[in-house]
Amino acid sequence: MKLIRSIFAAALLPVLCAALLAGCGTAGQTGEPSPDPAEGTESDVGAVQDAAYDEDALIQALDDCASIGPGSAGCSLRAVRAAGELVNFAALNWTDESSAAIGDRVSQWAQELDENAAAELQEGWALISSQAKAIADTPQAPDILAMLEEAGMPDLDLTDLDLSHTDALLACIREAAGLEETAA
Repeated sequence: MKLIRSIFAAALLPVLCAALLAGCGTAGQTGEPSPDPAEGTESDVGAVQDAAYDEDALIQALDDCASIGPGSAGCSLRAVRAAGELVNFAALNWTDESSAAIGDRVSQWAQELDENAAAELQEGWALISSQAKAIADTPQAPDILAMLEEAGMPDLDLTDLDLSHTDALLACIREAAGLEETAA
């Protein structure tokens, strides 16, 4: 019986090693995203990095703005969450170099909105933009922190971030989507 177990273990060992190595990926893979050929060459890498922004975070924040469901249960918390995402995105991504690329992507997103999402965005924009301005103005105020926690963003730490770009992002969205600037 011991001999059978030893033979079985010896036969199983190469299979397990092959499975482990297969999970490691291809040789030379570093875990960093591969460069996008459309982004440029080695000579303009600095410019590409300066203009780079987190497109997924932008689209997530924009989609959340267009799906708060004004008048529905929980819409105020969804508006706070969308506002927090916008403030965080602007703080982490908005630069002089990235602003044009972000503006182009916001315009493209706005053009792709279906009629229902555009109507929801229009209805909820005043609440979203006023919440975003309040968050950017007093990010450490106890009522702002409580709102963010209640909206499911207790770990959003805006302490050491430059929140001055929030207004520029809000203006960009307002212009691209043809939104009215009204008070909430």
